[in-house]
Amino acid sequence: LLISEGDTWKAQRKLMQRCFHGDALRPMISHIGSCNAQLLERWRTKAAAGGLIDLTGEMLDLSVSFNISTLFGDDGREMLAQIGRAYLDHLTAPTQADIRSKLLFLKETKRVRALVSNLIARRASGARESSDLLAMMMGVRARNGEAMPLPQLVDEVMNILTSGHATV
Repeated sequence: LLISEGDTWKAQRKLMQRCFHGDALRPMISHIGSCNAQLLERWRTKAAAGGLIDLTGEMLDLSVSFNISTLFGDDGREMLAQIGRAYLDHLTAPTQADIRSKLLFLKETKRVRALVSNLIARRASGARESSDLLAMMMGVRARNGEAMPLPQLVDEVMNILTSGHATV
């Protein structure tokens, strides 16, 4: 959706829009509430100890928590461990001009795409029910009844993962 144009963009927007209306997002409220509660507890602990709060770091941590838990639900902890915080932090780091850094990041992106693809395959095999954003995206159907093709679904997951983190 992020880089699509014309009729492709319009069709994809209609598919994705179904995942982002009020009724579809209600199950996410508990994930978001849990993330906020964890943040407040960290802040209370730091305040009680007279410590400083790195607001930028805390907001990045919160965005990672929101993104991972709403996108992957019960698989969130496993996915975060596999994706790695270093990869997510690289999304907001200054761009490196050297080719080696770019190639390493592309290699890491390919690895993360494979992790997402493997999770989708596990879920498609009926491993268990889930009520997260990925499950919603896997469940949307075009007018012709077809599901989103795997590469497109992985692209959307990567876009949400990247956009949600980089926005903060």
